[in-house]
Amino acid sequence: MQFYLAGAASLALGLFSLTLPHTPPKKTGKDVRLGEILGLDALALLKKPSFAIFIGCMFLICVPLYFYFVNMNLYVTELGWRYTAAKMSLAQVSDVIFLILLPLMLRSFGYKKTIGLGILAWVIRYFLLAASVNHVQAGSALIFAAILLHGVCYDFLFIAGQLYVDDEANERMRGAAQGFIAFILWGVGNFVGSTLAGKSQAFHTLASPPGAIAHDWHGIWIYPAWGAVAVLLVFLCFFRDPLKKTAATVLAGRTEEAFETP
Repeated sequence: MQFYLAGAASLALGLFSLTLPHTPPKKTGKDVRLGEILGLDALALLKKPSFAIFIGCMFLICVPLYFYFVNMNLYVTELGWRYTAAKMSLAQVSDVIFLILLPLMLRSFGYKKTIGLGILAWVIRYFLLAASVNHVQAGSALIFAAILLHGVCYDFLFIAGQLYVDDEANERMRGAAQGFIAFILWGVGNFVGSTLAGKSQAFHTLASPPGAIAHDWHGIWIYPAWGAVAVLLVFLCFFRDPLKKTAATVLAGRTEEAFETP
């Protein structure tokens, strides 16, 4: 049934896409360099120290965060939870709520504090999960709290990060810059984080499991918690918010782009 629903939704989205405005490539009929096609222009943004720190921290935070995606369902299954998918989908409810709050956060606090709060949410999430292992009575409440943090973890980190990239890149390289950050997060970061999460799960498998609990879950959760702490400290120490763009700055940037376009 879920495949039928997904297929029907995909067909509906495809038909809806045909109603969107015609948006041909802006450089149709013009010379385009191979570097532009491959998105290499975005690498020039790494010359900005804060942008380089941002990219490094986004990659590093992917290492601990995939411990959650790889291990969470197995953890609650070993605890004997039923209807795990329904309970874990509370994360998406949180996601919608904090996505609405994201513009207010960015307007009030800027990128550094908003993204820093997103990284802090991962720190808290993993310490909650580590604490839930040793607190039998309050364990479920701590796990639900960790699940409900997902909106802060995802929106304030990844969505805010993509908006920061969009703000830092000019119109000519904006698409390449978004492709670059996607490659870091869901390409290299996914591969490294998922691989280490799987190795950690195998390393913490108990030789003689007591009942249904087959892993040392405190060990699995505590390492990404401290890893996220390290990333948070690096980000807060070295990242700087971009200067606010005035109308004159935006106009000057657009003028420069117009002269650069052949």
